[in-house]
Amino acid sequence: MGQLRVPTLREFRKYLKRNGFVRLPKRGKGDHEVWQNPDTGKQLTVDGLNSKRPGVGLFKAMLHQAGLGEEDFR
Repeated sequence: MGQLRVPTLREFRKYLKRNGFVRLPKRGKGDHEVWQNPDTGKQLTVDGLNSKRPGVGLFKAMLHQAGLGEEDFR
């Protein structure tokens, strides 16, 4: 199994859109954005910074919260 490649938050948002997530108009704390998948009802908060790369643990937690797999990032 390959090493997990952590994308930038901009890349991660594109991945969320491709998987049916939409950004909600409400904001999280600070510059965080709230994303939701209308089909599954899953919701998660993503930092609003574009070039930032989250740590591996945080990235895995966001994928798990969204109900998405790691295979696209290996």
